[in-house]
Amino acid sequence: MKLQQKIYAFSLLLFIIAFNIGGIILIHKISGDMLKNEINKDLNNQQSISSEIQMDFKMFRIYDNYKNKNDAADFFERYSESFDTKKGYIEIFNISNNKILYSDLKPAFSINRSKLKISSAKNFNYIIQTINKKQYIFINNLMPIENDNLNLYYVKDISNIYIERKKYYIFFISIEIITCLIFAVFMFFISKLITMPIDN
Repeated sequence: MKLQQKIYAFSLLLFIIAFNIGGIILIHKISGDMLKNEINKDLNNQQSISSEIQMDFKMFRIYDNYKNKNDAADFFERYSESFDTKKGYIEIFNISNNKILYSDLKPAFSINRSKLKISSAKNFNYIIQTINKKQYIFINNLMPIENDNLNLYYVKDISNIYIERKKYYIFFISIEIITCLIFAVFMFFISKLITMPIDN
């Protein structure tokens, strides 16, 4: 292989490797920040729903004056349609008797309660699952109502984050092809110029 070809091939290979490493790191950073922001937003939404439900329950007790042990079940049965789920889905689960008090989850959703298990109302847990080619975040937090500790599960479709990441990769590949073609032509003439005195 001639010196010109060696310089040309090495320079082009080095450029492609560096370009790919830089692009992949950048895309992972951007998509990672987007996912982190989405998770924080969904955690805030879940906390907001929990606070609204607890406040509504207090008002329910005051105005309806229910004093029996089925207050929570009666409340969720009567007022579930008014819940603001922030474009997500919720399920309220009574830990003590393993009973679902309210749920608007899709049939395809299957909550892995063992992975989402938590021990304190100050803690939360979440997982991301792929269901029917879409990504969903499942968030769990304890919601104390009266003497019961209820699990408030919040589920939201976050597929847009992964769709955007895919778009970034497609755009990056397109830019890489164009950039590599321009660099290849440029390096052809540069390598020829560098080796011209040696060849002569």
